[in-house]
Order: sequence, then structure tokens, then C-alpha cells
Amino acid sequence: MVSIYIQSPNFLNSPFPSPASRRLRRGASSPQSLRVTASRSSSFDVVVVGGGIIGLTIARQFLTGSDLSVAVVDKAVPCSGATGAGQGYIWMTHKKPGSDIWDLAMRSHQLWHELADSLSDQGLDPQELLGWKKTGSLLVGKTSQECVALKQKVNELTEGGLRAEYLSSGDLFLKEPAILVDDETGAAFLPDDSQLDAHRAVAYIEKGNREFATEGRYAEFYHEPVTGLIRSDGSSKEVTGVQTLKRNLYGKKATIVAAGCWSGSLMHDLLKDCNISVDVPVKPRKGHLLVVENFDSFHLNHGMMEAGYADHQSASAPGAEERMLSISMTATMDTTGNLVLGNVFIPPLKLLNKSGSSREFVGFDTEADETIIRCIWERAAEFFPKLRDISIEDFIRNRKVRVGLRPYMPDGKPVIGSVPGLQNLYLAAGHEGGGLSMALGTAEMVSDIVLGKPSKVDVSAFQVHFGKGTIDLGGLEVKQVSISKTTAKRVWRTYEGGRDNMGFSIFEPTNLPANFFKLGFYAQPNNQKLFGWILVARDVSGSNLRPPVDYIEVWNTASLGIRQDGHAYFWQPVCLKGYKPVGVFVTTSSQKPPMKQDSISCVRSELTEQSEADTLVWGFKGINVVNSRPVQRGTQATGVYTGTFSFQQLNSSPLPYLFCLKNTKLNMSSNMPSKAQTRALFKTYSPLIYFHPKEIFLPSSVHWFFANGALLYKKGNESNPIPIQPNGTNLPQGGSNDDLFWLDYPLDKTAMEKVKRGDLRNTKVYLNIKPMFGGTFTDIAVWIFCPFNGNAHLKFLFIKSLSLGQIGEHVGDWEHVTLRISNFNGKLWRVYFSQHSGGTLVDACDLEYVEGGNKPVIYSSLHGHAMFSKPGLVLQGKRRYGIRNDMARSDKWLNCGKGYEVIGGPWGVVEPAWTSYFRKWGPRVGYKIDKPIKSFAKKILPMFVRKRLRNIIRKIPYEMLGEDGPTGPKAKLTWTGDDKYS
Repeated sequence: MVSIYIQSPNFLNSPFPSPASRRLRRGASSPQSLRVTASRSSSFDVVVVGGGIIGLTIARQFLTGSDLSVAVVDKAVPCSGATGAGQGYIWMTHKKPGSDIWDLAMRSHQLWHELADSLSDQGLDPQELLGWKKTGSLLVGKTSQECVALKQKVNELTEGGLRAEYLSSGDLFLKEPAILVDDETGAAFLPDDSQLDAHRAVAYIEKGNREFATEGRYAEFYHEPVTGLIRSDGSSKEVTGVQTLKRNLYGKKATIVAAGCWSGSLMHDLLKDCNISVDVPVKPRKGHLLVVENFDSFHLNHGMMEAGYADHQSASAPGAEERMLSISMTATMDTTGNLVLGNVFIPPLKLLNKSGSSREFVGFDTEADETIIRCIWERAAEFFPKLRDISIEDFIRNRKVRVGLRPYMPDGKPVIGSVPGLQNLYLAAGHEGGGLSMALGTAEMVSDIVLGKPSKVDVSAFQVHFGKGTIDLGGLEVKQVSISKTTAKRVWRTYEGGRDNMGFSIFEPTNLPANFFKLGFYAQPNNQKLFGWILVARDVSGSNLRPPVDYIEVWNTASLGIRQDGHAYFWQPVCLKGYKPVGVFVTTSSQKPPMKQDSISCVRSELTEQSEADTLVWGFKGINVVNSRPVQRGTQATGVYTGTFSFQQLNSSPLPYLFCLKNTKLNMSSNMPSKAQTRALFKTYSPLIYFHPKEIFLPSSVHWFFANGALLYKKGNESNPIPIQPNGTNLPQGGSNDDLFWLDYPLDKTAMEKVKRGDLRNTKVYLNIKPMFGGTFTDIAVWIFCPFNGNAHLKFLFIKSLSLGQIGEHVGDWEHVTLRISNFNGKLWRVYFSQHSGGTLVDACDLEYVEGGNKPVIYSSLHGHAMFSKPGLVLQGKRRYGIRNDMARSDKWLNCGKGYEVIGGPWGVVEPAWTSYFRKWGPRVGYKIDKPIKSFAKKILPMFVRKRLRNIIRKIPYEMLGEDGPTGPKAKLTWTGDDKYS
């Protein structure tokens, strides 16, 4: 006889207590004994809201990895939520290499194994303490199509660094005789996967945490629902703790919400009075597990999962829960010999005739569903025929069912990181059924974020709100679709013209998310690997998108005498009154495209604004294909870059206008990363700058420049310069560049020479963080200061390098690069390189990176410090003559991520005093053009050549020739505007 009873994981609503609650009720380890005092308030370094596996392991990470004190608060007790209702597997079988969660899952997998190994090394039993069993896992397919996919998955997992092998039906039967197999059955086998007992693991972690209570570093507050946030002055953006029904709990360094499926609703309640709009779409997803106690009909040697379960794991997307009809099975044998069965079941409008275990969206209801129990049992019996020997009616009458509320996120990824707009508030939730398996990696990530340490795993994919895939422009939701073989199809290409005479290609976005529509097509040069993106849109209000009423043929390639894939026809939509076109439709037929919204959409005029040409995609015989960008750009500009393209035809009538999108929500920083997220992004993408081997004028920090004798001069009182305070507090603030003040070197020649050469060891870079393109991108402007800019050299005729004397020399040289990062996904899109009077934008795919990682390599030109993406020689002039910019690698380099300071940003950055000094950082100096010619060329060059040389020198940019003295970063137009690159 099988003994079965109902066990609900929600302690407050359960007719039976969980093992954890029974232990607490006996009083042996009462949480009251761990409270610091019975007072109305207590203070800690970190407060963790949530006593599940995520919250407890976060507390453990801080306790063991730092000297911080931690409090855990929960409305119930540990293991009363999804943790206690789970199946306990630590599997990689159903994870996809290269996915956003892969690195986090791999890191957690490693940490769990290291924990089990460390227990063994201490002579302890991991199975006894954690319920740890290294069972391996099987992902089973029952059709030839599934087995083909499994073979591919084995290859992917192996390439991802795991041991994996494919098992034929015969090999599978030898490993698991209880499974029903036929000729088409096969499996992916991962021998290193494991499972554990959630209650034992939680008890072990809880016991370890409590050992720090005697030091005053740990306390638990159970049965205390959190009711509000505590802020430093009641209305500030700094969170200092939480309120419960009984007390105030202060977290001096961090408050972390890790409340599982309750995190979304809890965050909504906590933020409603903060004037902060943060979307945390974590919601409960109900699941059933059947526990067959004392089962001896057969034994499972490994954890098992049906192939469809893996498909379900990768299918999470907005709206997926309404569309999917997944039926798939999981089975494990726990440490006490109980058989645990689970399936994935998304109930359709009417019940399917067969099913699997459920993941339902029914709010916080934890009542077991008899219909679902039957479906789970029947599906499991298809794999294990011996289950049919047990009466399903007996099972239903005497059952043990775990009903869990898994914290679901629409994009299938947990949300981990700081909460934008509020300091010291963090979130770690949305792991759905993977909380136990990803707990240790999540805890490590959260601790690293709070403590400012480099993370072992890229945090950008999990950040709160920022990087979640879609942005609401005000009734129009847009999504950035990366162009790849799976998201777009090539419509047409030419093989000539443009960059490197290789032509260009046009792509149509495909496989769009539900209810999203195209706004145009994407174009890219053929000399570049497939890279880029385009926006697609979803109408939230119901009136912001409309299909075209007609098309105008604006161009075709029939008359071009070039190699091409047939002829291309370019159609601009004709829109209803009150709507505007954003892109063109491209066909390989002269027939007009369909006038349907799923072909291309027009956008309501209020959500558009004027666009202009951006970078050149392709040019041939007076026809240019260009990317489109908003005309108005800057921190307060609302225009949104769409990724579409347009045409410029020389000597022809103007084409109809195309438009870009507009963010009507006006708060340009609402979609940006938080301060902590920005720091994490900069750690990820921080550049490495190489200086030329012959460079002697190196950078320094501003503090070093001031502390080593820099002087402030005032017009009319030049004989009495003033030493500058190291923090620049005695510099004149505000005003304008009016020649009233300037900076210069110390008067002592030795000190002067020291300052001119800078100090690479005392260098830091300065970051200005700003929204761009209507808040859909974040620009991180990386400013670097050099105390001295060296003289210029000219390449002319047979003269490779002619020194121009003092021309080019000046005090105080500010240069910068800008990292442009997508707020849709946190990925680096482009980098801007400042180069004297202008600069260039380089796509991320064309950059050089440090050891194949994410950090761009940048080259600083000799003496001038202009920034370039490649080493070599770049001439500033015409043809083969001009000012030399020499770049090369050397042992003089700067890792920007090692030393930096944020001097501007949207979260109330305290700016150093020197940023508001708007006058010159060096004196005005005038140079005579003829001096270098007289000193060298007059004796060697004929008169007509000297004249030509003089004309070239006169074309040297004003900032090099006139030496007006540079201004600081905040005095530049780019402080709030776009960089000048065209």
C-alpha cells in the first residue's frame, strides 16, 4: 500500500506543516532565539527579504565572504515556498549553451559540486547533509526527430564544456531498464549532473548561517511580512532598510528582495510611494509534483527528463503561457527511496486528452488539482509501464502532492541586480524551477554586485528592468531584434560598390514575437560580418500602428550594371493621415507588396520625428544607401534610432521623407541602467588603451596634476598665480570660456617637466553617463586627461616625419572614447573615438578586443593622444600628405576598468568641483607657421615645394595651430549632446 498525503509548501495556508516548520515549532532552533533584541528596530549591514534557498544562500555568501552582518526576514519560514516543493535536481541537461542563463547555471553547478567535495574532504557525508547524489541525468526522446535534436544537443553541451554522450535505445535500456524504449528512443546523458534534497540543503545552510549569530552578525525574523521600505529621509532615493509588521530592520549597505514568486507583487507594493516606475514581472506559476512513497516496483538510477521539458524551458516568452500546450515528464528517486514525478502542463482552453505536470498561472492558489494529478500519472505511465500496476484511484484517494508556486519571468531569466532609481536596493528573483540549481551562483553574483567586485558571470543579462528586451515609448512597445540567420532573411544583395567594393545586403526581420510588426528592413555592407539590429513594434494602445494604404516605388536596381541577386525594388509606404513611414519595403519583383500590417506598419505621427542620414552603408554612381538617425540627439532629445535605412540620390528630385520613432514618455533615463548596473557594464566593456612606444607625454589623474603644482592664472594678475587645491575646490565655478582664467604648469622647471610627462600609475579615467536616442541607449563617455600635448609631425613628399616645432603643443589635453550600450539588452553597439576636431564611430563587430573578451582595445596617437581603433599610421590631410597620427602597442597601457570615477550621470552624481571650471586648462599660445619651414625646408626644398608645404601647414586644424587652450569635459557640447562623427 502506498501512503500518500497532501503537502502544501505555503506554510500559512497548509493543513500540514512542512519539515522546516515542524522543526521550528519544537523550539530546538527557534528563530526567536536568533533575534538580536526584541526591540522595535535592529540594524545590520545587509537585510535579505526572503527565506527560501535564494535568500539563505545570499546571506551565507555575505557571512562567509565578508565581515558584514546579515538579517533574513520572511513572512513564513524556510522551505515553505518553491524551494520546499521542488524536485531537487542540479542538472545542466535542459540548459542551452550560449543562452543568457548558461554561464550562471554553469557557475552554480560548479559551486554545488565544490560544496559537496569540500564536505567529503572534511570527512562528512554530502548525502546525509545535503541529500546529495551524483546520479547523472538523462534527457529522453521518443521520436526520431527528437533523437536527431538530442544528438545535436550533446554536441552543443560538449562544446560548452560538459561531459555528455548520446545513448541509443539499447544503451538507454542498460542504464534504465524501467523505461519503455523502442527503436526510435534515445537520450542525452550527462554523468556529472546531480540532485539533492531541498530540506536537507536548506537546513545545512541555515545551520551554517546561525553559527554567525553568536558574533552578532546574523539574525532571522520569520513570520514577519515586510510592509514597506525605509528611506534615509523619508523621500530620498536611498533605501536604508524595511518595515515589517513588528519592527524596522535597517540595512546600512544593502536591502535585497529575494522573495520568490511574491517578489513582483511585493516590489509593486514597496515602490508605490517612491515615485519610481520599475517593472518586475515576476509572478507565480503553479506546479504539481507527485511523491510515491516507499516505491519498490522499480528503481531509477538517474534523474530523467523528457525532451519536451527542455523545449519548454527555452520557450518562455511574453504571451507564451497562453500559447503553449507542452506535455513533458520528469522523474527522480529521492534519498529515501521515494519516486518523484513531475511534468510540464500548460492548460488549454479545454483539457487535453493527455498531459503532464502543471505550471499554471492561477495567482497564489496552492490547492492540488485532481485532474492534473491524473494527467501526470497517465503521462508518467507511458514511460514507466509498471506504474499501471498501481490503481490511479488509490493514488488519488491517498496522495502526497507537492504544490509549488514557481517565480516565473516572461523572458525565462531571473532578474538579479540593483533597482534603478533607488540606492542600496537589490533584487534576486524569477528563477522559476531553477532556484535550487542556480542559488549559489546567484548568491555570489549578488554579493559581488553589492561589494563592487568583478563578477564571475556577466550580470548584464539579469539586470532589473534595464536590458529586459522591450521599451515602452508611450503606447508603442519596441523590441530590438538582432540580425541573424534565425531572426532575418536576406532579401537581396549586390556584390559591387561600397566598402571594399564588396556590395551590401538587405534583410527582412522574421519570426517576430507575437503582436510585433515590422517598421522597415535592415541593410549592411558585405565586408562586415552579420551584425546589427532593427526595431519592431507592438501597439499597446490600439491606435499607434496602421497598415499602409499604398506604396511608392522610390528606386530599383534594374538599370544598375552590377552583379546582383536579381533586381531589387524599394517601396515606401503611403500612410493614412496622421501616420508616418519609418522604413521601406524591399522586393525582388516589380509587383507592389501587400498592404497589410504584417508586411510593414505606419506609425502615428505623435510617435515620430524627423530623421537624417547617419553612416554610409553603400554608395555607387551617385546613389547612397544610409542608415537613418534622429536629427535631434542628446540627453533630452526624444528621437529613437530604428535601425532602418534610406536613400540619397544625387542630381534627382528629393525622395519622400522617412521618419524615426519618438519616446513620448519624456523621462529619458527611466530605461537606463542603475548606478550599480552601469559600474557592472563598465567593468565588462572597459577599454584597454595602448600608448605609442615613443610616447613620453603620458596621462595622469586630475588630482595628480593639481597636487604636483598646477597653477591658476587670472587675467590682469598674471604675476601672482594661485596653487590649485588637489580637489579643485578653489577653481572659479561656472561662467564661460572668457579668457579671464587659465591653468598652467608650476614655475619650477624640474617640477614643470615632471608634470608635462604625467604619471601612468596615478591615472584614472572619468565617466559621464548619459541617455541617448530617446533613452534607448546609454552612452558611457570615458574621458582621459594628459597634462601635455606634444608637437605635431608632418608627412610630405619624401619626408616621412617633419617636426613642426612647437605647433601642436599645449597644456592640458582632454580626449575621450564613448561606449554606446543598448538599453534593450545591455550589449555594446558602437564605440566613438575622438580625433582632434571630429571623430569616428566603429561598430562593436569591427573592434579589436582584449584576448577575445568584451574589452575594446584602443590606440592613442603619439603626442596628440587622439583615439583610434587600430594601430598604424593615419594622416590628417589630403591624399598622401598630412599630419601624422602614429599608433602602436607598447608596454605603456591603461586598463580603464582599474581606476575610474563617475563625474556625471542621471542618479544624482556628486560632481567634482573641477568639472564646473569652464575656462581654459592651458594658456593661449600662438605659433608662427614659417618657423618649421625656415629651420628645415628652406635649405632643402625648391621654392614651389616650400609654397605647397606652407599651404598644407595652414590647413592644420585651429585647435592645433592656434592653441587656444582646451576646456574640460563639461564645457564640451558632447557633455549633453551626441559625439561629432559626421
